[in-house]
Amino acid sequence: SLPLIMRVTIDLAGMFVTAVAAIVRLIWIHYPAQTIWDEVHFGGFASNYIRQTFYFDVHPPLGKLYLALCGYFVGWNGYFPHSGIGEDYTAQTPFIALRLASALPGILVPYILYKIARVSECTKLTSVFVGLLAALENTLILMSRMFVLDSLMIFAICAAVLHALHLHKQRDAAYTAKWWMHLVACGIFLGVATSIKLVGLLAVFVVGCLTLYDLYQLWGQHKQSLAAFISQFFCRVLGLIAIPVAIYLAGWYAHFAILTQTGPGSAFMSPEFQATLGGNMFGKIDHQRNSFPSELISGSVVRLRALPTERPCWLHSHSHRYPIYPNGEDGLVSSHQQQVTCYEAGDDPNNLWRIHILASPQNHSTHQPDSDFHYLQHSDVVQLKHVHTGNPLHSHNVAAPLTPTAQEVTCFGPGDERVPEGEEGHMPMYDAWLVEIVDSADPIVHVGTSRLRFRHTKTSAVLELSTQRLPDWGFHQLEVVSNPHSTNSAASVWVIDFHENPHLSSKPKAKVDTLSFWAKFVEMHSRMFSANSQLTVLHAASSRPFDWVFMRQGASFWAHGDSRSQIFAAGNIAVYLLGITAVAACPLVLLLQALATKRGKQLGVSPNASSRLSSASVPLILAYALHFAPFLFMQRQLFVHHYLPALAFAIVLVGVLIDHLTITMAASVSSQKAVLVAVVALVISAFIFVAPLTYGLPMDNATIESKKLSDSWKLVEFYAADQSQVVNEEKLREEPLTSATEIVTPNATPSLHDQGVGNLDRAVTSKGVEASLEPQQQQQQQ
Repeated sequence: SLPLIMRVTIDLAGMFVTAVAAIVRLIWIHYPAQTIWDEVHFGGFASNYIRQTFYFDVHPPLGKLYLALCGYFVGWNGYFPHSGIGEDYTAQTPFIALRLASALPGILVPYILYKIARVSECTKLTSVFVGLLAALENTLILMSRMFVLDSLMIFAICAAVLHALHLHKQRDAAYTAKWWMHLVACGIFLGVATSIKLVGLLAVFVVGCLTLYDLYQLWGQHKQSLAAFISQFFCRVLGLIAIPVAIYLAGWYAHFAILTQTGPGSAFMSPEFQATLGGNMFGKIDHQRNSFPSELISGSVVRLRALPTERPCWLHSHSHRYPIYPNGEDGLVSSHQQQVTCYEAGDDPNNLWRIHILASPQNHSTHQPDSDFHYLQHSDVVQLKHVHTGNPLHSHNVAAPLTPTAQEVTCFGPGDERVPEGEEGHMPMYDAWLVEIVDSADPIVHVGTSRLRFRHTKTSAVLELSTQRLPDWGFHQLEVVSNPHSTNSAASVWVIDFHENPHLSSKPKAKVDTLSFWAKFVEMHSRMFSANSQLTVLHAASSRPFDWVFMRQGASFWAHGDSRSQIFAAGNIAVYLLGITAVAACPLVLLLQALATKRGKQLGVSPNASSRLSSASVPLILAYALHFAPFLFMQRQLFVHHYLPALAFAIVLVGVLIDHLTITMAASVSSQKAVLVAVVALVISAFIFVAPLTYGLPMDNATIESKKLSDSWKLVEFYAADQSQVVNEEKLREEPLTSATEIVTPNATPSLHDQGVGNLDRAVTSKGVEASLEPQQQQQQQ
């Protein structure tokens, strides 16, 4: 028998690049032990998978599934509120493991760029230089130190392009083992990139352009038969289309299979979609699981749920009144009438309201209700009477306590001043609401399925959830207002999820048909595209594409007043400037070479230098352009980390350009080494300069001021000890988070208020305080 021979090649240069990247990304990864930036959102989404509760996000699910899987393997139960930036992690939350899961692909990105440089025919020394530039780039480091989606996505994009370049080089050596390996690997990484964020589609365009060029070259080879060309064509369809599509669909299949219970994102979906989730409201009455009548009549007792909230909340009232001066010293005066709020405890009896139909399209009487069997429908005028106190829902031209541009909503009780009977404005005009059905041609209101808007008949203001949380006097419940400026905001959409009426006990029950996988897939993408298109609200940390290339704008990710520390997304200015210089210089050099060739001249001493630069730089310029140019036309919120895929290819172009100039000028190896060492020293200096902002190291105000390379860098400055925390909160909470997410969706699509990411500017309140106050309130009422 023949002996088994195994050849192992150790790439010491690549190992060195990876080791440097690992050191700068893993050091102090446990700090801070608080939520940073979009950890608020993606940690929450990962916990939804572990608890199997449905959520909604504008990105595909694969990256969040990866984080959830890592959390599951280390024993996380998924219970952590993720309510805002700067929240202390509990001992049961494996935030270090989740950050390590994000750091791993981030560590590999410099190695992948090193390999791309090698495929682009850079020398090993220059390729190591490229890897070090990526390893020491501060924004790439920072995005690897948080459990967010960007490091995994950038890794997948760069890996896909790496294998596509291998295919491009081997287009004349089809069907070999290496050719098949690169084809399948490229397809896998394209599928992964697209399944993390839809920005991954830009990598698909890059690979698509390279593939079309390769096929065009094959078509021109006359020795190739038509059958051979068709064979290669379908091999590429299989590897570069079928495999990515299969991965993308598999991610969504896992998403729907795991998220089987009603959760914070259920309200974003249609009733048919929600009916596929366990614990849904359709055909159920809370925990009793009893069916209830689908249509409503006068006298029906209902519960109204607000759709746009991340956590469910219901229209609520209690016997407590608004303080005369709700905000203390700001001069705002309330009506001192009975409070109306939105409460997150669904079983509270104070969430129940009795509907009285005052007028309908067929009967315009404003004083007498219709017969008991007139079903509530679109354009009916109703009175909503609070069951527990007996007082009707009311609004008037008095400023809401926390939203002075909107009207106060109250319950009008005995002793409240009324307009005398017989005069304009007398009840029921101030207590009457026009019912509007949103997004449905069916005029009849159905329990659980009809999305409703209530318009105050006297002032035309719309009943709306402001998302602001009331102070102690409001038991930290959510503010409800009537907004005279509202049109089709999602914050004004309500759904009836409880109904009882003894007269309708024998009537048909609410029933909703469930959806197939494909129907859910289509609806999910419709919601995602709609939400993405409305991420247009300006954000304190947002920036525009031309701000990125010169690092004119960063983003504040975290700040801590007591330690005078902050994390700020600021890039390595040396790397950014080298990158944009290479992007601008390479096309210029190619143009000069083309002009010289046209005149019969040759630039440089090597006749192959021009073709080598062209073959190496054009795919990278294409990759940079396709990952940068689309953002120029986007009107949505953009942040500096959107530039990182393009920056990665710009870094490789730096190495390609340096190699070309070295060959053109016939520089010695020692001269090339001296240039590379000098540039690396400059990059290290820039890295050290920005490092305190990358790692959140303590700094005094003078040091903070010295770090501002641009006036638009909104760094947090700390003051006296008694003010530091206030400054921190104002800086980080004055705007929503990100990414995800500041959405005010029309046509009854609930608001995320990006994820904001952003989305989701969750109030930092104590659930325990809220829970302890509300029972006291109920005892006082009893």
